[in-house]
Amino acid sequence: MHPNIVSLLGFCYERPHMILVYEHVSKGSLDDYLGSEGKMTNLTWVQRLNICIDIAHGLGYIHGTSGGTRTF
Repeated sequence: MHPNIVSLLGFCYERPHMILVYEHVSKGSLDDYLGSEGKMTNLTWVQRLNICIDIAHGLGYIHGTSGGTRTF
């Protein structure tokens, strides 16, 4: 598994509710950092750039452009 990809463990769809269950992320979700204006100001530009680069690596992995092997 790629370190920038979070696994979907399960889901439930019972109208009108939908629930997605993901693996635990020890450093918190991206939403924890970008979810509110107050939290965004805590990130330096270097941290923001690193987040963008990590997202790009994860997307490259999913779409098979990073040269790694994928298992789904």
